Amino acid sequence: MFRATFRLKPYAFINVQDSRAQRHEATQSYFNNPEADCIDRLIRFLNLDAEVPVSSIGIIVPYKQQI
Repeated sequence: MFRATFRLKPYAFINVQDSRAQRHEATQSYFNNPEADCIDRLIRFLNLDAEVPVSSIGIIVPYKQQI
């Protein structure tokens, strides 16, 4: 009932092994290039191979610099 009422969608947490956050010198915000690359590949797969519209994909990032 709860899911039907609020139309909750599936979600996933992805842990990219052996990646480390770095701090941008100018902004002092963190970023993580291996995580960003992983998400880029995932979005391309979902959009091109699975035909999921980009407008249906949401990404939450913990760092302002990573947006």
